[in-house]
Amino acid sequence: YELRHYYGLSEADYLSMANIQGGVCAICKLPTVRPLYVDHCHKSNTFRGLLCGKCNSAIGLFDENINRINSSILYLENHNPETSKKITGTPKSRKKL
Repeated sequence: YELRHYYGLSEADYLSMANIQGGVCAICKLPTVRPLYVDHCHKSNTFRGLLCGKCNSAIGLFDENINRINSSILYLENHNPETSKKITGTPKSRKKL
């Protein structure tokens, strides 16, 4: 009922998409024990694919903003643990920035 009511998808549609995606998240490509979430655009209400909980939440936390997501990618690339300055000391001894 929820698939049809909220997303306009039948159970057969959902299972077909899950099969096309190989039963994994469309973003991280990892399998999940829990059912995949139906991802949709909140502006157009169009179905995009099936995502794991983490990837679905991440898109939501970024407000589906591609610029914000791209900036986050650049941030992570520029702060690669192999090239970034290491933080020393225990968490309690670190000074706030």
